[in-house]
Amino acid sequence: MAARTVNARARRAGLSRRAVAGAFLVLALGAGSAGAAAAEGAPGCMIVADVATGALIARKGACAERHSPASTFKVALSLIGFDRGILTGPHAPVWNPPADPGRVKTPTDPTSWLDLSVVWYSQHLVRELGAARYAEDVARLGYGNVDVSGDPGTGNGMERAWIDSSLRISPAEQVAFIAAMLRHELPVSDAAISGTRAIMPSFDAPGMVVRGKTGAAWHRDARGVAQPSDALAWFVGWAETDDGRTFAFARFAEGAAGGTPRPPIRLRADVLKRLPQLIGPGAE
Repeated sequence: MAARTVNARARRAGLSRRAVAGAFLVLALGAGSAGAAAAEGAPGCMIVADVATGALIARKGACAERHSPASTFKVALSLIGFDRGILTGPHAPVWNPPADPGRVKTPTDPTSWLDLSVVWYSQHLVRELGAARYAEDVARLGYGNVDVSGDPGTGNGMERAWIDSSLRISPAEQVAFIAAMLRHELPVSDAAISGTRAIMPSFDAPGMVVRGKTGAAWHRDARGVAQPSDALAWFVGWAETDDGRTFAFARFAEGAAGGTPRPPIRLRADVLKRLPQLIGPGAE
C-alpha cells in the first residue's frame, strides 16, 4: 500500500499525522517480510526508516526473523525503569555490583549501565521491578514476542530472558519500537522517553549524530553450553541528521558474521559508515 493511500485513508478517519506515520511504518516494515526473508536468506539484516513519515529507506536481509535482543533490551528496560520511577536520572541510582571473587566490578549508574553494557545492572533493575511488573511492562510495550519466562523449566526469566533465551524480537520490530518511542507513541511517560534518550550512547558520523545500543550473545547448544563461534550481534537506535530529520535503524548479524572479534563493535562501525550513504547529505 502506497504512502499516499495510507495518508488519504487516515485523513478520512481523522487520524493525526503522527498516527499516519506510525501506521505507514508498520505497513512498510511488514510488507513482503516473509517472502523477503526466504528469498534473501541472509544471516542478518540492515533496516532504516524515517521516523516522521514512516518511509522505509533501506531493508536488506532477513529483517522479519526474531532473535534474542541481548543488550539492546536495555532500551526497553530503561523506558520501564524511568516510567516506574526506579531510574531517576542519568546518574541515579548508583547500585553496587554483586560480590564476584573472580571479577572486578564497579558501582554503576544508568549512563554507565548503557555505555558499558552492564548485565548485572539490568538484572538488579528487573529485581526492583519484581516478576509481575516486569512481565506486565514488557507486554504493555509490545516488545517482540513479550516472553520473559526464560529457559524452559528454570524460572530464570528475571536473570536472562533477553540473553539467548525466551524473549525474541526482529530487526523490523526493533525499528518500529524505536520509532514509536521517538514519536512518543509508547505507553510510557514523556519523562521516561527523555530519560532514556539522555543516557543512550552517542556517536558522530558525517552529517549526523547516531544514538544506539549494541548487543551480543552466544548461541547455546542442546546442553545449554554457550558456543563462542556461533554468536549474534546487534546495533539498534536512531540517527539525527544536521538538517533535522530522524531515522530509526537496526543492524543484525549472526553465525560467522556475528562471531568474534567484538561483533557488535564491528556492526556499529558498519552502521556509522553506511548511514551517511543512505540518509546523509547528497544521499539518493
